[in-house]
Amino acid sequence: KTQGQQSGGTAQVDTSSSFDPVSTAAHEVGHAAESSLAGRGGLADKLFEDEQVREEAEDLAVRRRSMVKSAESIEENYDDRDIGSELIADAFAVATEEPRAAKREAPNLVKELQGKTLGDFGRF
Repeated sequence: KTQGQQSGGTAQVDTSSSFDPVSTAAHEVGHAAESSLAGRGGLADKLFEDEQVREEAEDLAVRRRSMVKSAESIEENYDDRDIGSELIADAFAVATEEPRAAKREAPNLVKELQGKTLGDFGRF
């Protein structure tokens, strides 16, 4: 089981959990990117003003998380977390691990993420 936590610029990845440690690290880097760009949750608020971008983020979350069976089950599976922030981190992880699939399934979201992160983090 793999769990991650990003706080104050430090990402901790616990490799005793169910997610792949590399995927979890990519997810936590997504949180760091979001935090550095717009404060926690701020980037998601801006990106998700566009409903299509939000739907694409939900699709990538379903792709990444085996326990998320549909976009309708996201709220239940993200439990007590900031859903927007988790969607951004999941999108960042998928774009990092599977850039072609992410561009194919979420072209608007990937374009927005690249536009926001290119200067600091490079292309996916």
